[in-house]
Amino acid sequence: MKPIQTLLRFVLFLSLSAIICSCEAEPESYDDYNFVPDLPCNYTQWSGTGSCNSGYYPVYNNTCAPENYPFYNTATTLCYTSCEAAYNANPEGQIFRYNENGGGGGSCNYTQWTGTGSCASGYHPVYTNVCAPVGYPFYNTATTLCYTSCEAAYNANPQGQIFRHNENGGGGGSCDYTQWTGTGSCASGYYPVYTNVCAPVAFPFYNTATNLCYATCSAAFNANPAGQIYRSNENGGGGGGDSQIVFWTATSQYGQIDIYVNGSFRGTITNTYSGAPSCGAGGCVTVTISGTGNTWYATAGNHTWNSSALTLTSACTTMQLY
Repeated sequence: MKPIQTLLRFVLFLSLSAIICSCEAEPESYDDYNFVPDLPCNYTQWSGTGSCNSGYYPVYNNTCAPENYPFYNTATTLCYTSCEAAYNANPEGQIFRYNENGGGGGSCNYTQWTGTGSCASGYHPVYTNVCAPVGYPFYNTATTLCYTSCEAAYNANPQGQIFRHNENGGGGGSCDYTQWTGTGSCASGYYPVYTNVCAPVAFPFYNTATNLCYATCSAAFNANPAGQIYRSNENGGGGGGDSQIVFWTATSQYGQIDIYVNGSFRGTITNTYSGAPSCGAGGCVTVTISGTGNTWYATAGNHTWNSSALTLTSACTTMQLY
């Protein structure tokens, strides 16, 4: 019996050993370590030509790329420093590299304006009815603005045509104005400069388009070149003596209104008018003053019209209180 038991035990041992040795470890997963190696960026070399500005080269139809941004993405319509940057901006687009031999990279293309014009001092004609400042000689027809350089003008809007001002076309010297010879009844410190218009002594130039006065002819012209410029007539009346000002109101909601000029009480408004009255009108306050630097204020119960400087525009200036 023992040999049989011994044999059975040996067979059982081999069976168990076979079962234990058939177990294998699960293969290690490398999913977390997978990577895609860097590959060269795919782009198309643009071979077309174009009229590009200095520092730019053609990169696509009607498109110029800056020298330091040679790669263009058709989806973003922008240029980039590298092919990868262009691709990553939008993978749907096609990438082009500019053509360094296709034009540009040299002098900016502009047209020399040869027309003439009536420009103010410090300005020259640069386009039809347009004057450019001496320091801003380049004009872009798309932006209708002037720039210090051709490149700046082009870069502002490549769709525009660039013109350079004509230094011999007019302007750059004395401003053109008409000396007003008419007379008028102007307040102290004012002279007649146009029909029913008086200009302050320090602002002798008048522009008919803006209806304002300026310290210089150039300032008047530049405010609106479409206007005609007049210089005040210092012999036409005004400039000295006294002037009157009448304070009045068209509303009765405040009742009587006390008027103060240069800090002193000068009278009370007791009447209303539908239109500006003349100096000395009843129910108004008329004050005779001279020189400049006069101030006024008014009170009516709890309501106050704050002090302000008086501007004398004629022999009888009207001041309405609202």
